[in-house]
Amino acid sequence: VKDFLSDAREKGYCIALGSASKNTALILERLHISNYFDTVVDGTQVTLAKPDPAVFLCGAVRLGTVPKECIVFEDSAAGVQAAHAGGMKAVGIGTKENLPEADLILSGFNGLTIDDIEQALAKKS
Repeated sequence: VKDFLSDAREKGYCIALGSASKNTALILERLHISNYFDTVVDGTQVTLAKPDPAVFLCGAVRLGTVPKECIVFEDSAAGVQAAHAGGMKAVGIGTKENLPEADLILSGFNGLTIDDIEQALAKKS
């Protein structure tokens, strides 16, 4: 995912992470990826869990953007529902069987660029 995050950053995207975990900062630090995120919203800052969109909406506000300009990458059905409830596009990481409501399904980030996402979502619109 580091290559994908670097590509998105180079193309001018702001990046937020939304998680229900209360250990998010520690996890990002141990993975050495904290510097890829402009803001992090986690379970220490929001109390409503997905499928409530609070974590994603808070991230959008912190980035200074509107939900319709956001793309959420999510590996759970509740997360995809939360993205849609917040007015955001949802890219599912997994399978169509597990994430049938996602706007786009990916098996992972290996070799993926932000241009790939833009093109795939444009075709769906």
